[in-house]
This record gives sequence, C-alpha cells and structure tokens, in this order.
Amino acid sequence: MTHSTSEKSCQLCGLGKLMFEPPPIYCTPCAARIQRNSVYYTARPPNRQYYFCIPCYNDACGDTIVVYGTSIPKAGMKEKENNEETEESWVQCDECDAWQHQICALFDCRKNIGGQAEYTCPKCYAAQVERGERVPSPQGAVLGAKYLPKTILSNHIEKRLFRQLKLERQRRARLQRKDYDEVPGAESLIVRLVSSLDKKMEIKPRFHEILQEENYPSEFPYKSKVLFLFQKIEGVEVCHFGMNLQEFGSECQQPNQRRVYISYLDSVKYFRPDVKAVTGESLRTFVYHEILASFLLH
Repeated sequence: MTHSTSEKSCQLCGLGKLMFEPPPIYCTPCAARIQRNSVYYTARPPNRQYYFCIPCYNDACGDTIVVYGTSIPKAGMKEKENNEETEESWVQCDECDAWQHQICALFDCRKNIGGQAEYTCPKCYAAQVERGERVPSPQGAVLGAKYLPKTILSNHIEKRLFRQLKLERQRRARLQRKDYDEVPGAESLIVRLVSSLDKKMEIKPRFHEILQEENYPSEFPYKSKVLFLFQKIEGVEVCHFGMNLQEFGSECQQPNQRRVYISYLDSVKYFRPDVKAVTGESLRTFVYHEILASFLLH
C-alpha cells in the first residue's frame, strides 16, 4: 500500500482521476456494436432504451423505426457520439480526511445510503488495530472460495489441472537437475463454477425476417456459465482468471446444437510463482491453457 502526499491524488494508489472506457453499445435492430467516437441515435421509451446505428437510422423509411413491433418516432431520438468517459468516484476517510478512489478502498457505494455510511481507510484501520481500539475479524470469519459449491465441471478441471501441474513441475525439476521440492510450484489453486443459469437467445426480428424461408428458429435455449480460478496469496484469495461460457445442448436447434461459445475471457497478472514453464511460456499461461483444454474436453 502506497501513501500519497498530494491532496489531488488517491492516498492509496497515488493517482489522480481514473477514467474508464464507456460500456459497449449495440444497435438494437441489427445488433452491431457502435464503434468508439461514432455517431448514433438513442430513444428511451418507458422501461426500455434503444440504440440505432447510422445505417439502420438511414435505412428506416418514413418518420419512425419499428423495433419489436413498436414504432419509435425519429423526432424523439437524440443524436449522440460514443465518446463518453466515466470517472471513478471518491470516498473520504472519516478519521484522517484523506481521499481515495472507491475502487482502491473497496468501498461499496450501494450501501452508502444518503451519504451516511462510515468509512475508515486501511492506514487508519491498521493504526486503530495497533492501538487496540479495533479488533480485526478472525481468520475464517469470511468463507473463502474453497467453500463455494463444487460441481462435476469444477472437479474435472481441478483434477486435470493439478495432474498437469505436477507433471510440468517434474519436467522442470529434471531440466534444472534439481529435486522436485526445490523448484517452485503453483499452490492453493481453486476452480469454481460460480454461476449456471438457463437462458434464451432471442433472434433479432430483422435477421429472422431475412431467414424466414429457411425456417430459422426465433430463439435458442442455452446454459450460461461463469468459471473462476482463485489462488490464496498471503492469506487473501485472489481471482486470477475468469471466463463466461454459453453451452447449447442437444435440445437446441441447428446451427447451435451441441455448441459451446466462450463469450468472455480475462485474467490479471498476479499469479504465483512468476516463473516460466518447461515449454518456455509463463506458468500462469500454462495454467490458463490447461483450464481451457480441460473445459473443452469435459
């Protein structure tokens, strides 16, 4: 943990404003992503918000655009440019009056009802513990990742991953002419399926009209899954790797029958140990590849 002396910077990370990219926007009729700095139109009827790219807006004849059977007047639409940025919010410590980014302080703004939530920064918290004014929560008071429910999929991935890591460590030891225990290995790894939901993918009306003669289905049922890899580092469980999956089963119609899509995949570079595998790639990359391979073999 760093500590900045500048009043205009976060007292935890030492940086000033944190700006985030705008969330992705997709055209409602054609589902195409509206690119950064591109012009688009938006309308907000009751309980919905629609986005229209320039081609869809220009292709619509007349003064309205029909979406899901609803006519949206062009006159009520707003022209915008996809260049908005979001600044991370700040929170002030009640003890030392220092300002920190909410994301750095792990401050949950949703619980800050009316701006009355109390907040003590990590620096002041540690000082209170040293003075005996505060008793930290005991180890194990908060259940960790290993207590998340296990599934057939998570057990399969863990079993194969641990076996491959053991083989890789043995090869690395032989290559370095050392004993098995003398070379560092990945420890405290936990794989969990944290979400598994039944969903339906609805086909956009415009796309369905084009393929109407081919008897194309109007929706595809699938299972949405989220898989995480955790590692316990210095007593804290860190989420290193995650991916969102879409599984279309045998009951789904073609062309998605018995198909699997990896819709999102991301990782952070905190994996330990920070060493290279015997294949020359980093050990973290080796682990991520094994997770992908284990999932596809499941």
